[in-house]
Amino acid sequence: MTRPFSLCVSTLVFNFEIDHKGYSPTNNAHLRANIRSLSISPGSHILMSWLSSNLVKVGQKERAIITVAGIAPDVDGIGLLLDPIIRAFGGTSNYWGQWHHTLHSFTFCMLIAAASYVLAKANKFTVACVAFIVFHLHLLFDLVGSRGPDGYQWPIPYLEPFSDLYTLTWQHQWALNAWQNVVIGFVLLISVGLVAKRYHRSPFEVISKRMDEAFVRMVQRTF
Repeated sequence: MTRPFSLCVSTLVFNFEIDHKGYSPTNNAHLRANIRSLSISPGSHILMSWLSSNLVKVGQKERAIITVAGIAPDVDGIGLLLDPIIRAFGGTSNYWGQWHHTLHSFTFCMLIAAASYVLAKANKFTVACVAFIVFHLHLLFDLVGSRGPDGYQWPIPYLEPFSDLYTLTWQHQWALNAWQNVVIGFVLLISVGLVAKRYHRSPFEVISKRMDEAFVRMVQRTF
């Protein structure tokens, strides 16, 4: 395997292993569980969004915009990084608990779609529409398969900040480390490989041309 592909697969496998190990009961069990629950979701959202961008005829920049739109809702998880830093300097905060899922909303979706329209160089309307769709696919993924190990479901405040009366939950939501998510993850990876072989591009094009080219070469040699 080339290094980029090895890094991608190893990270996904490592995260799946973490999620299957279980959790020790502590006073912060809920926080710990949901911190670990983030380990798979971003990768799946990235692959799903990038694959969706390949369903329309757009350029590399436009595919990158669509991919970012698909992971944009998770910006509200920034508290996961801020809280430990603030506590390390003697402060107290719970931005993770306060902000998580606050941007999983229709309002933020419209802002992302508008930004996608502005940033796209070509096919602006198409890019905005696909950005709108992948944003909602992100919400769907979270809705059906992101239950934490403690059984807690983060409600999706779809109409925030205008109303807190309508939140999205699904009583049959499966756990983040359930077999369904494992299957979805592998299907996404296989799909990425097929696109790389046929169209000579991969999700790595969003961040690095060299990594993208290395991944495509590996796929071409392997398959």
